[in-house]
Formats: sequence, structure tokens, C-alpha cells
Amino acid sequence: MKKILASFAFITLLMGLVLPMFVSAQETLPTTCDIRRDPTSLISDCPASGNNIDVDHDYNGTRGAMCCMFGTILYVVDLIFMIVMVVVVIFILLGAFTLMTASGSAEGVAKGRGYIVMALVGVAVAVMAKALPYIIRTIIGY
Repeated sequence: MKKILASFAFITLLMGLVLPMFVSAQETLPTTCDIRRDPTSLISDCPASGNNIDVDHDYNGTRGAMCCMFGTILYVVDLIFMIVMVVVVIFILLGAFTLMTASGSAEGVAKGRGYIVMALVGVAVAVMAKALPYIIRTIIGY
């Protein structure tokens, strides 16, 4: 236990000394951004996707930086949703295959049902994650 604690303390100290070097090596903040996903479902004053917008510009009371942030959040959430749904389909197929090949075994049937239940839990989590940008908008106050 003492070795683990000493290793953890050493790694924390090392990161505390090395991390500031990475932060100081940053470039200046960008002044423009490309909107990959249309944020008008969240903020109606933002320009449509595919535009390169100025971060400091004011779009009818909405800063360009907010449009960039919400466009990026929507893009990442959509990407994660798509990946989770692919994994859900794989787990449903795996569960169905396990159920079909269980040969009446109670253990196999329980395992197959477990795969399908976990896939449905994954669908529920993915659908709740789609609400995340709207929750963030409410918290920020836009």
C-alpha cells in the first residue's frame, strides 16, 4: 500500500511540474471557427452549419463564441450517440444469438437477456445524452 501511495504522490508531483510547461506552450485563442452542426435548434440567432464565423461578432445579441460552443457540443453529442447506437445494435444481436444458441439452458437464456437489457439501458443513456445541449443552454441562461 505504501508503494502505491508513494507512486501516486510521485506521479502527482511530476504532473504538477510538467503540466505548466504544456499550458505555457499554447497558441493564442482562435478568432474564427467552423460550425459543423447547425446550432439554430438551440440558439435561433446563430448562422447555419458550414459557415466560418467570427468568434467576437455579435449575431443579434448572441456572441459568435456561443454559436461555436453549441455547434461543437451538438456535433460531439451526435457522434457519441451514433457510436452508442452501433454498440447497442451489436449487443442486441449478441443477446439474440446467445438466446438462440442457449438450447434451453437457463444460464444461456439469462446471459442473452442480460445482453439485451444492457443494450436497452444503453439506448436510454444515449437518448438522455441527446438532451445534454439543451440542459447546458438552460444552465448558461441562453
